[in-house]
Amino acid sequence: MLELKLMITSPLLSPFLKNDRLLMLALDHRGSFEKIMDVKEKTPQTLSKLIEIKSKIIKCLYPLFSGVLVDLEYGLPAYNMVNKDISPQSQKPYLLCIEKTGYEEKDHERTTLLDCTVDQLVEKGAKGVKILLFFNPHAKSASVQLNTAKEVLAECKKNNVPFFLELVTYPISGIDISGENLVISSVKYFLERNVEADIFKLEYPGDPDSCTKITSLLNQTPWILLSKGEPFEKFLEHISIASNNGCSGFLAGRSIWQEINEHLLSDLDSYLKNTVFSRFSQIADITAG
Repeated sequence: MLELKLMITSPLLSPFLKNDRLLMLALDHRGSFEKIMDVKEKTPQTLSKLIEIKSKIIKCLYPLFSGVLVDLEYGLPAYNMVNKDISPQSQKPYLLCIEKTGYEEKDHERTTLLDCTVDQLVEKGAKGVKILLFFNPHAKSASVQLNTAKEVLAECKKNNVPFFLELVTYPISGIDISGENLVISSVKYFLERNVEADIFKLEYPGDPDSCTKITSLLNQTPWILLSKGEPFEKFLEHISIASNNGCSGFLAGRSIWQEINEHLLSDLDSYLKNTVFSRFSQIADITAG
């Protein structure tokens, strides 16, 4: 089978490339990270603990990833802790997320709320900005999500930083989508309305043909795969298929490290070294190959 590979030519994305692929760690989780870590109450001690754990993940995977996505609350302090021991010329670039954790729900539809501005994230050292939009092209809220994306895109262009658009689709009760691929139709929705992100971060669309369709739709705009917390072996299968059909890499998080709370009190270092490191190595090798 002929592999479909896209050459990434955007200078804005070059800091995040390794062998012309994006091999990126997602560590911007806040509410979901607190849930994984079984946080009952947010205290200064809890904050310090979560920052320390994120710093351990970053330090473990630093030799492997080409860039990292972090949040302002836990991830950026953790990244800065690790970077204290790394020379400036060897430091990896980071994205910052611009949305508030979670989403606002009304009438079973989801809208994204912004937490800050692109200007503020760039001042914090971000080399790019990511927004997560929960999306259904048939939802009444689709136009709201579209306008939010347009607002952030305009700010990114003003600051000359890449815009990473993450789309996570969801069904809506009463809307028949039989025979429709929501990932593909969501990408079409934004393209038809002139939202030209520098890169799309997408769910696995279901099969090789759908991956190829997305690659064709986006033309010279790259797309990367999110892991969505699925079991690692399943994500490994998906990134292998996607990489052979035009996907330019990944921005993977929970599928790599989501069992971490089970190992905190016993074998954390071993779990990071033997499991987390190995998992990232496997998906990086598949993507780069």
